[in-house]
Amino acid sequence: MKQGSNKFLIGIVIGIILLVSLRRPAPEYQAEDTPEGITHNYLLALQEANYQRAFGYLSPTLEHPADLETFVEDIEDSAWEFQLNQNASLAIESSEMTSGSRATVSVRSTVFNNGGLFSGNPNSRSFKMRLENQDGQWELVDGDLYWSYCWGSGDNCDENLRRVP
Repeated sequence: MKQGSNKFLIGIVIGIILLVSLRRPAPEYQAEDTPEGITHNYLLALQEANYQRAFGYLSPTLEHPADLETFVEDIEDSAWEFQLNQNASLAIESSEMTSGSRATVSVRSTVFNNGGLFSGNPNSRSFKMRLENQDGQWELVDGDLYWSYCWGSGDNCDENLRRVP
């Protein structure tokens, strides 16, 4: 009798977890008139592998990447910096105007390590994305994560300088 009630209880718990996870709304793109909106949209586009859209949020003043193909190559070469192989949840924490045309957005990344139904250990950390307002449009110019180390560095990311995981 006890084994049957344990299975029933486990079934209820699994059903509740599935119901909660299915009811969570899918992330949506936000308005593109704020630093927070641009940062959110860039990160969401990366998570959805919509690289063309993500590339469009970068400032054209960056020397590198010069085109979409190079952008995608940099992401693939630096998969660990973009957390592509991890189940990450991203949330905007705060935004700070550093001058009239510059802003810094803080983002929390939580990576869920798969350790079973009740033993997953989330790992959280905050990182910053920096933006500039060019002619009324916010554009990304730098980031601590979800960003290639060589973008905007001036070395044009020479193949010999790329880091290898």
